[in-house]
Amino acid sequence: MSSNPPLGTPSSGTVPNPPVPERSTSAHPITAVDATYPSNPFQVDLVIPFSTALGKGDRLAEKREIREGYEQLLRALESEGGLRVASRPGRAGKGKEEVWIFIGAGEEKVSQLVEREK
Repeated sequence: MSSNPPLGTPSSGTVPNPPVPERSTSAHPITAVDATYPSNPFQVDLVIPFSTALGKGDRLAEKREIREGYEQLLRALESEGGLRVASRPGRAGKGKEEVWIFIGAGEEKVSQLVEREK
């Protein structure tokens, strides 16, 4: 078993006050460690780094825009159905704050997406 905490658990504060909170969005969040996939224990198929860094402009407007973009992305992922989605603060440097969105899908869902993409 990995020593890393499961997704959706509070991190050690790697990103100070991100404007987008971490959350687990799926009915089946990515939390279980599976020993059958030792190189990918959380069965994550895709990680999307979502920037939450604030510029030097209107901080309130920027926070609102970041939050709205994040929520829009999560709604789009959730509406797809069959995806497991979780997020947590990323490990970028100061001024490069980000939230990592972890996405997992079962074999059937991956096959559906591949066929649709073709």
